Amino acid sequence: MQVILFFVLTKGLSVIGPRPVTLEETYEHGDACDEVLACRPGITGWWAATDRNDSA
Repeated sequence: MQVILFFVLTKGLSVIGPRPVTLEETYEHGDACDEVLACRPGITGWWAATDRNDSA
């Protein structure tokens, strides 16, 4: 857990963000690959951090 927090503090990870992209997925994004990789990956996603059980 300490290693993960170290990466958050050094700006390698975000607390909330998308999951990391694999090498295979970078090929699928094609020209948009730079935009996808510009976003820092997170420890958890937005859906998990918000009230996901609210169906209203």
